[in-house]
Amino acid sequence: MIVVSMLEARIQVALGRPGRHPRVQALYSVPYDRLLGDAWEQALDALWHRHSLPRKGICLIPPWEEAVTRVLTLPDMMPKQLGQAVRHELQPSGDGEVVTDYLPLSREEKLLTVLGGACRLPVLERYIQGFEGLGLELDRVSVPLEGPLKLLSATEEMRDKTCLWLLFDGGVVVSLLAERGNCRYAGRGRVFSRPGTEDFGREVAGVVSGAIQFQSAKQQTGPITHVYFGGCPEEGFAPCVAGIRALGPAVEPLPLCRRFRAFPEGEALGDWADCVGSFLRI
Repeated sequence: MIVVSMLEARIQVALGRPGRHPRVQALYSVPYDRLLGDAWEQALDALWHRHSLPRKGICLIPPWEEAVTRVLTLPDMMPKQLGQAVRHELQPSGDGEVVTDYLPLSREEKLLTVLGGACRLPVLERYIQGFEGLGLELDRVSVPLEGPLKLLSATEEMRDKTCLWLLFDGGVVVSLLAERGNCRYAGRGRVFSRPGTEDFGREVAGVVSGAIQFQSAKQQTGPITHVYFGGCPEEGFAPCVAGIRALGPAVEPLPLCRRFRAFPEGEALGDWADCVGSFLRI
């Protein structure tokens, strides 16, 4: 299986074998200009030829801007009704046919938490045609949050914690607020300062402060005890540590999920969360 994740300014590609205990054999990253219509096709074409990658069994994760992604808590119901409820929740404004799907995340009492995803049909068709033009066969299309949420569910260290994940992608940070391995909130926002600067530390501490306030407003839940980060080198994240610790939580890089039987040496899982999480079967 190959996962292609289209991020803010680069495309990540992971090669491996999916399963409950997946193996990731190789990781590749190539820059591209998302604002240029065919830049992603040129980048992938060059990458495939350079590394002679397989041309089948490909999973695409399109950019955030081209998919609607949301964590939804809904009454437990039959799959057909659940699909209709997700479609109703995610139907974007405007005309045009939309494709929707969902991934069950957790079930508590009579409530079901799912990751819902939606994408306009013309967008999907454009990607399918683009991959076909490169001689690549798409097996499925996912959404940006699938990988991180699967990692969250599968990482043992998260099962007894209330924690916040911060996943950086250039000038963007994705925040996941989790309780006992279950995602309670997912958000995405811009970070305008450069990693390694004091301004960056203040901005990130503000993100954490907002999550703490959100969590404290809820009833019968504990405080955020840990903040985990990925997609940013430790030296770049260093100015954030003191400000976050002053708010209460401990700070650590995102740990490697023990469910992986193989992972490229020297690579940090948090830098590849969108890609490699999709190899997990939960």
